[in-house]
Amino acid sequence: MLLSDDGLRHFYTKGYALASPGLGAPAARSLLRRVQSVEGRPGSDVFEADGQTLRARHGLHLDDTDLRDLARQADLLATVQKLLGADVYIYQFKVNTKAAFTGAPWPWHDDYSFWHLEDGMPGPYALTVAVFLDEVTDLNGPMMLVPGSHLEHEFGTLRADATGAWEENVSVDLRYQSSRSKVTDLASRYGVKSCVGTPGSVLFFDCRILHASAGNISPFARRIAFITYNRVDNVPGRFDRPEFLVARTHAALSPSVLPVMDSSSD
Repeated sequence: MLLSDDGLRHFYTKGYALASPGLGAPAARSLLRRVQSVEGRPGSDVFEADGQTLRARHGLHLDDTDLRDLARQADLLATVQKLLGADVYIYQFKVNTKAAFTGAPWPWHDDYSFWHLEDGMPGPYALTVAVFLDEVTDLNGPMMLVPGSHLEHEFGTLRADATGAWEENVSVDLRYQSSRSKVTDLASRYGVKSCVGTPGSVLFFDCRILHASAGNISPFARRIAFITYNRVDNVPGRFDRPEFLVARTHAALSPSVLPVMDSSSD
């Protein structure tokens, strides 16, 4: 697995764990090239406020075997199965680009609010794996987490002017956000962790943990691939949102025999 026993305990108690070097820098470079070369499904790419800068790409694994194999990489999948205690399937796959100079923030939120309230996911038996495609530093808008906040989960507050469009779930103005008072309370007791690491590092985080990221005004891109896994016995009850946000296939993943892509030439 990618986490030691101490790493597993850290995930359960703090809500996250970082594996570094994780998949390694060569695999990250290979993955980044693949992400850049794959054409997304119509309407699945999301842009910043300027309408030109890419903010996120969704569902690239749906039409690409190499990216599906990333989620099935043996060590990665074994770690996820251990953390969730069951077989899993891919709930979402996306790449957040956080472009140099222009990448906008992500406000404080938890993921389970969206998946339970929008999709009817029965329980919080899902987690997300973040694979760093670039070096993530304190300068280029790293993810910030409130350790332990998953143990005091409260559903996010519905934005007063929300329209119900799925795009609100991936925009700067998220449909469900955590209140400032709640974030302040939890952060004052548990602190805030900035998640940095080298390319190929792998961050595992609970679906209930509070997280956010600042904008990126540095000259360095911060691209991260996010793979969300859900237990096969925790399938949601609604499928109103697009397939790239709520998977329609729920078969248990089997490990990939080969390493993710070919990193030997790097």
